[in-house]
Amino acid sequence: MPGDSPPGPPLAALLCVAVPGTWRKESGRMRPWGAAATRRTNDRSGSGAWRALAPALLAELRHLGSARAYAPGDVLIEQGDRSSDLFFIESGTVKVTIQREADTPRLLEIRRGVDVVGEVAALDGRPRSATVTAGDEVSAVVIPREAVRGHFTVHPDTLFALAAGIVRRDYHRRLDLVGRSAKERLARALVELAMPHGRRGRGGLTLPIELTQDELASLICSKIRTVELALKELRVRGLVSTGRCRTTVLDLARLMEVARMSMPIREHRDR
Repeated sequence: MPGDSPPGPPLAALLCVAVPGTWRKESGRMRPWGAAATRRTNDRSGSGAWRALAPALLAELRHLGSARAYAPGDVLIEQGDRSSDLFFIESGTVKVTIQREADTPRLLEIRRGVDVVGEVAALDGRPRSATVTAGDEVSAVVIPREAVRGHFTVHPDTLFALAAGIVRRDYHRRLDLVGRSAKERLARALVELAMPHGRRGRGGLTLPIELTQDELASLICSKIRTVELALKELRVRGLVSTGRCRTTVLDLARLMEVARMSMPIREHRDR
């Protein structure tokens, strides 16, 4: 099935060099085997790879760094900075933005705990390629690059989770752009933000962070006018409500239909 195997050679090349015995060639393609094969996940965000790690490995990774708390708006990572620490997000939501010269910052993606940010610099040591800002209250463990690399040597499964998350995000972003309309991409983004981190109220699930229409447009790689029209349609149909950078999902099941997503088993049971 699409998504079961990371596409293309970059991840395979990285893992074959850094984690001998983790990948092997079958029918002309690099495929995971052994521990790597058991770590595969259909999670679009890449965070599922971290949850699949043994609790002992996650605990050891946490002990390598120092715990920090961030308030909404606090900057964890600044684009262009030479730091190379890995940020292990335990709870909360962060915005990843990128800015080209004099252009306004563009929202690239949103990540939530349990997940990591700053993984590219932690791997290659180059300047930060994006800015990471806390969208709400964030708890994180900041791990020095040297400690991360030493951990990879002893525990290659952690490196696999890191590399798999990078490729999986890129794969699904490309898949969405070629296979889904802007309205479907918007609906999917809203569903993924509302589940399971939305704040439940009488009206529905309010997204955990504030997002402008410009940010939503950037997030789904679309134009602001297209997002405005799509949100208007979703409001008219009673699927969402919007106001002051806050979006509330009023009918999750029907919004998932628009996004062409299947309802999780637990949601069926709740109905």
